[in-house]
Amino acid sequence: MGAEAEHVAARPAASTVVLVPFPAQGHISLMLRLARALAGRGVAAIVAVPDFVHRRLASACGQAGVVVGVELASIDSGVPDDSVDEPPGFAGFARAMEHHMPTSLETMLTTPRGLAGCGVACLVADVLASWAVPVATRCGVPAVGFWPAMLATYRVVAAIPELIDKGLISDHGIPISTKRLNIGEEDKVNGDHQTGGSLHVLPAQLGLSTAELPWLVVDAACQKSRFTFWLQTMERAKSFRSILVNTFPVEAAGDDTGTASQALHGPPSRATTAT
Repeated sequence: MGAEAEHVAARPAASTVVLVPFPAQGHISLMLRLARALAGRGVAAIVAVPDFVHRRLASACGQAGVVVGVELASIDSGVPDDSVDEPPGFAGFARAMEHHMPTSLETMLTTPRGLAGCGVACLVADVLASWAVPVATRCGVPAVGFWPAMLATYRVVAAIPELIDKGLISDHGIPISTKRLNIGEEDKVNGDHQTGGSLHVLPAQLGLSTAELPWLVVDAACQKSRFTFWLQTMERAKSFRSILVNTFPVEAAGDDTGTASQALHGPPSRATTAT
């Protein structure tokens, strides 16, 4: 049933953390690992996933849950799915995340039939599941972000305003000039456009350029759509109190530019879930 949790036992007030992953396998598996880490420290963790994901997880792992101490909750998505064929693609669930799932999650967080009686202390949302941020705000639940990839990829996406300001990408995310994101060198790709100044988004040992940005996939229409999604995602992420990222000491220590602390106008917390 939509927006209902599978409860095991009653809990004291404000003792539960609700985790909302982006509905893709790599994101869900790491959110489950984070939930397991919380449960191992005595925190009740409930992972809220779209109904089409919940059906597959329950079928594969049994109704008792995925891991000990972690519960699953099903969010009504309104997406047609028979649980037999491949799960819905990006186009299908992207609309559901914006127009259907927020109401379901809000019902889950505010009604006794949902999780209101569990004492929800915090909501952890995958940064790509930014649709959950306004819901948490309306419900008065503190929200923190979770970035399942490495810190370097977060820095790239957080630097979108700077990339536009320096004339490296257009307002639609299309590269205007190629430039490594850790040094001051560049090459022209469109006409005679020139940019000045250095760009230190990544540590020096990582050689990513503006020609390899994560939204540059398939064709121009798809790139524009994905870039719009990223812009909306990062704008909402500004309201997170902190952001948990998957990193390691050497990567964090390699940041001598303050990029990580400057991202989203605040210092995101760093923690690894790959334990």
